[in-house]
Amino acid sequence: MLNELKSMFLKGNQNKYNEIIKALDKDLKLAHRLVHNLKSNAGQIGKTGLQSAAADVERQLVGGINNTTERQLQLLKTELAIVLNELIAEN
Repeated sequence: MLNELKSMFLKGNQNKYNEIIKALDKDLKLAHRLVHNLKSNAGQIGKTGLQSAAADVERQLVGGINNTTERQLQLLKTELAIVLNELIAEN
């Protein structure tokens, strides 16, 4: 079952960072939901670095205000890339 979750994560999150960045400009509720789902999905497959980075960004989107920093977003991008590359290597 974990392998199937990892496969679904890989398929569903290839463009997730770009989706989040676009949503930050247009729809903060969507951005919050995307980051929240990414955090939850990362936790389901045991990727705690990504889960933590997503949680940090999620906390900065509470109340419809974007308080994210470039550093937080860059860490999210890096952690997501690491996870996606690991999952590609596993396949």
